[in-house]
Amino acid sequence: MGDVSNRRREPKGLPIGGRFAKENAGDSDVSDLGWGLLEGTVLEGVGAESVGCPKGFSTEFFEVKGRRGAELFRDRIAALREHNGHAGAVDVHAPEEYERCRMFLTDDGKAGFAIAEGDELVSVFSYRGKHAGDAVVAKAVELGTRRLDCYDINHMLPGLYGSHGFRPIAYVDWDDDYAPDGWDYGTLGRPRVLAMAVTDDPPTEPAEHVGYDEAVAMARDVARRS
Repeated sequence: MGDVSNRRREPKGLPIGGRFAKENAGDSDVSDLGWGLLEGTVLEGVGAESVGCPKGFSTEFFEVKGRRGAELFRDRIAALREHNGHAGAVDVHAPEEYERCRMFLTDDGKAGFAIAEGDELVSVFSYRGKHAGDAVVAKAVELGTRRLDCYDINHMLPGLYGSHGFRPIAYVDWDDDYAPDGWDYGTLGRPRVLAMAVTDDPPTEPAEHVGYDEAVAMARDVARRS
């Protein structure tokens, strides 16, 4: 794995997803992958393969790959941010960053997530009215995600992730200098960032006032030894 310690994060600030690792990804011919083109859906023209529904849910997810898949994934999150004030808490990255991840969408493109470095849950989103948040996280855990970081806004996201086994590891204090572009202080305030990991042995209390990179590393270490 390449050194990504000095890679600029997109957008600037404290993204939910943290850093991306370099993986083998690219614009392979989808016919070589045996993937179908889902006619009549937002996935039409993009190589997509069903990974099924998470246990206990009826929401089906499809894995997308390559540049077209990465562009679609980014566009679906960007469109959500334009119409939902709370969506500013979801990280949006450049397509080339997403190409280094595994990316998953519903067939209508109204919910999805990505997996970085094999076990980090990033860019979780669900459109208003889709009610797919629990299904997204459940499927992500089934596919091996074990760590994440998120904004703690009225305990909404920590509560969602906590119901699927993620435990608080470390808090990062808000810093205006690292606020994402277009951050809506009136709607979102100045929340802390919480790094979380799936573990049966969480700390008695999460660490406080740590740096972002340190918090990400702490969650990674906990997740990988659990």
